Parts: sequence; C-alpha cells; structure tokens
Amino acid sequence: MLIAVYELLRRNGCRFLFPGLDGEYIPEGKLKAVKLRHKPSLRYRGPCLEGSIMQEALLDMIDFLPKVGMNMFQYQFFSPIFFYRRHYCHWSSEVRSNEHITERTVSRLIAMSECEMKKRGIEYHAIGHGWTVKPFGIDVSSAWAPMDDYVVPKDVVKYLAELDGKRGLYGNVPTNTQFLQESSTI
Repeated sequence: MLIAVYELLRRNGCRFLFPGLDGEYIPEGKLKAVKLRHKPSLRYRGPCLEGSIMQEALLDMIDFLPKVGMNMFQYQFFSPIFFYRRHYCHWSSEVRSNEHITERTVSRLIAMSECEMKKRGIEYHAIGHGWTVKPFGIDVSSAWAPMDDYVVPKDVVKYLAELDGKRGLYGNVPTNTQFLQESSTI
C-alpha cells in the first residue's frame, strides 16, 4: 500500500532521488487523481547490503526503498557484523578511533532496522551467501576475510573445487570457493 502512495506522489511531481530528506523534491499544490493498475514484474525488489554499514545511512535507505518501488531488504550472512565492523572500526583510518562492535550491538542494530522495515511493509531477508558453506560446517561470520585452510573440516575438503591440482579455499576465502561433487574439478 505504501508503494502505491509513493507512486501517486511521483505522478504528482514528487521526486525521490536518493536516501535522506535532501534527496526529495516535493512540489507544492493539490494532489491530482491518478488511475493506474500495475503488477511488478518481480516479486522481490530490493538491495542486499554488503560492504560497509553505517546504521544512520541504512535507516535512510530503508525509508527510501518504498519511495522507489522496492519492497524488500536483505542483510548478508547469518550476522552482518563484518560489514558493521568495516565501517565502525575504521580499519583504514589513521585518524578515527576504533568503535567496538559486538554481536550484541549488531543484534540491536538489526532489530532497529527490522522495526523500520516493518513500519513500511518491507520484507526482511537474510543470510544469502551464508548458506553456501554452512552445510559444510564452515563459519562465514568473517565474510570475505581470508581464513587458513586448516579450519576446513577434513571430511569437507573432498567437496572443495580443485584448482591447480589442489583442493582448498579459493584465496583462503570460503565465500569465494566453489563446492562441488566429489572428484569434480574446474
């Protein structure tokens, strides 16, 4: 329903260019009636957040989604802690100090995001790439951070794709690794 309201506003000259109030153009005047029947070509329309997460920007984005016809949002992995840490720990900065981010903190931030999604009728999806290696007993909470091969359970190695005659994590990164049938090669 909210997406329909924003479509009415768009057809009356409103523009939603990017997240946040600065990205909105709301002309003055009376609303004109609009008649429209539309069925989206895709059931789920929305982003999967990866990379670096700043909560304030994320909440602006969640507010923005229905304004541009999107109806879902997805966090990557079982916990997006890696992406929150990438932003708040300032790993690449010599100027900004590290902000300690724990799983408990991330759980609160996710709950806050879920609440904002629910207000707008946005579907919440999660995990994504996390399912790729979870059945093999490999934890991907560190996302694309390299891991030593020794963390791969011995009985799982036979399912890792073979590259240059060796089975292992591609670049020591579980989520970049193909898992194949036994004796398959690439």
